[in-house]
Parts: sequence; structure tokens; C-alpha cells
Amino acid sequence: MRIPGSRPTSGGRAHRRRTAPPAPGTDRTGRAGTVETRASYVLLGAFVLGLIAAGVVFLLWVSGSGGRAGGIPLTVEFRQDVTGLNNGAVVRYRGIPVGTVQNIRLDPDNPERVLVGIVVIPEAQIYPDFEAALEQQGLTGIPFIQLKRPAPSARRPDSRPVAASAMSPAQRARRIPGTPTNLQRLIEEVPRAVVAFRTLAERATVAVDRLETAFGGPEGKGIGSIVRSLDKAAGEFAAFSAEARAFAKEARAVAGDLRPAAKELSGAIGSVRT
Repeated sequence: MRIPGSRPTSGGRAHRRRTAPPAPGTDRTGRAGTVETRASYVLLGAFVLGLIAAGVVFLLWVSGSGGRAGGIPLTVEFRQDVTGLNNGAVVRYRGIPVGTVQNIRLDPDNPERVLVGIVVIPEAQIYPDFEAALEQQGLTGIPFIQLKRPAPSARRPDSRPVAASAMSPAQRARRIPGTPTNLQRLIEEVPRAVVAFRTLAERATVAVDRLETAFGGPEGKGIGSIVRSLDKAAGEFAAFSAEARAFAKEARAVAGDLRPAAKELSGAIGSVRT
């Protein structure tokens, strides 16, 4: 029952519920968390865009800092493929960045060779017997150029490092020879070792056939025929011995490359796992 002069209480409460402002953290429909969710999406998007912009700035700095900041241009000459190497790739010495790749081109005098123009920082210490190897970080990493010295037995006794900024024009004009990595050498040696082993097996088969012909012929075979067969067998065994020595040499070369290559592969697999 409604008292005269009074207002309906239930309708007033309903009216207040309809017109009351949404509570903090809710939208107009009263669902909580929507405003915070939208705000978090905006912050996440801004963070991602900031990371992308920072990455672009870093790449531009890495690829262009060498030539525009007084870097010293040098040239690396590769006689093997440089697949995957691009402008802006890092140049390292003992794992430390010292420059970048500026251009990659074929040698106009010999298209079988690849000339890679690099720019190193002025304070980089350059040895006159430097070599360069195309390496990569991990199994699927970005290729880079690793400057290194030759084996101790092949180093020049008077070799002294000099700062890149203090290099003479003749020193800057020297082409740094590119060398294959241990894994590349192993890949190149394996086919030669397989061919040597196949030739060795063929020589052994022919020599054994000669002996069987000399001693396993029909009864009453003449002494002269046996001597001739033995002479041919001796010749085959001499060739077999030469092939065996060549195969042993190839096997030693493959074994020598296998140990450091296995070490490189183990390190690459470890870097991928981590």
C-alpha cells in the first residue's frame, strides 16, 4: 500500500541503480576488469613498439657506424662460398666485435673469388698475418666474419699488431685471406677420402684376382704363365700400396679436421640448447 504524498521506494531504488555512475574498474554495463584490460593492452602495445624501434635504431647504428664514424676500410678475399653473409654483419676478433661488413662483391679479375669490404674501428689491433673465417653463432645463427691469426707454426716471427688508424696505405690495401672453417674443411675432405677408399678397394680386388689366376688355374699350367701372373700381381700390389698410403694420408687429414669440427659442432648444439 502506498501512503498519499510518498514516492514509490522500489522504483526510486531502481532509478538510482540505473543512473548511478559505474564503480571504479567497471564499464557502463557493470562488468569489472574491462577498463584495466584495455589499459594493459595499450601498455603492452606501446612496449612492443618501443622494442621494435630500439631494434631498428640498433641495426642502423651497427650497419652504419663503421663508415660514418671514422672506421678503417679493409678487404677480405674468400675463395669459398659466403652464403648467408649480408651487409651489416659483425666482424669479430676473439669473439669481440671490431667492425661490420659494408659490401660483398665478386672479384672483377677473378669471379671465382668473393671480395668482402669491412670497416673496423680505429683502435682495433690488426696483425699483418690476419686471416678471416666465415662463422655463425650456433647452428642457425647469423653468419659473421671472425678475424684470427694462423697456426703458431705458420705465424711470421716479426708479426706485430698495429692500430687500424695507424696502418699504412699498403697495409690497408692488403687483402685478408679467407679460410674455411674446420667443419667446411671436413666436408671437403670426406668426398676425397671416400674416393681414395674406393680406389683402394678396387686395387685390392684386382691384386687378389691376379693371385687367384696365378695359383688357381687348371692343372699343368706352365711356369712361364705363373711367373707372368705373379709379375702382374706384384704390380697390382705396388699400386695397391701406393693407394693405401694415399688413403692413410687422407684419413689423417680427415681425422685432424674432425676433432676441431666436432668441438665446434658440440659448442653450436650447446648454444642452441641454452
